[in-house]
Amino acid sequence: MTLNQGYFIPRALLNVFPLGAINIHPSLLPKYRGASPIQHALLNGDAETGVCVIEIHPDKFDAGDILAKRVVPLDRNATYTPLSQQLADLGGNMVIEVLADVEGFRRRAERQEGPVSKAPKISSKERLITNWSAAENIFNKYRAFEQVTCHLKAEKPGVVTLFDVGAPTTLANNPEAQNGDALLTRDKSKLLIKCGNANEGLWLPVGKLRLEGKNIVSPIEFQNGYLLRKAKTVHGVIKDAFI
Repeated sequence: MTLNQGYFIPRALLNVFPLGAINIHPSLLPKYRGASPIQHALLNGDAETGVCVIEIHPDKFDAGDILAKRVVPLDRNATYTPLSQQLADLGGNMVIEVLADVEGFRRRAERQEGPVSKAPKISSKERLITNWSAAENIFNKYRAFEQVTCHLKAEKPGVVTLFDVGAPTTLANNPEAQNGDALLTRDKSKLLIKCGNANEGLWLPVGKLRLEGKNIVSPIEFQNGYLLRKAKTVHGVIKDAFI
């Protein structure tokens, strides 16, 4: 028996192993077959994910019978790195259980049933924010990539990478704010960026920023370095900071 962690094994090679081969896949198959199941679960805001140990199918990718399955609830603030480590640890323990009683797990194996969805490899271009009105989608991008990018609207525009991003939060008393506007928090620890639909009053809290070609800086450093020349409202909102 051989262990495969996501690579397709041709039938000719699979036949070399008389006991077959098994695979660890970090999703609840048949959902998210493919190379990036964890990131797709985060991008889609799923409430749960999991791990499957499956038989390697000789002709189809991630389509073998399920020997073991574990469901993992997804916290709204879960991000890729700690989640992938959690699922890897869980998958390792599951493989040990399966290998201790392979024939027993095979007798209880389940065929993959239900709708099949794909999780192809994701390009880094997906990190780019193109629509500030989709607040949850923006946050889910951050959860999947642990950084997102946007464009600075300034005399010398550039790509800005956002780190340490929190869930969209409601902020009242700023009716004049428009998507892409910015506001420094009172304690100067976060730069809030207006996002979401007009009636939601949502802001995206950002803890660290980097203008392309520059170092990562704090919110107050970013404001002083790149936003001070822009117009402010009576509530301190910096207009047209990002596009």
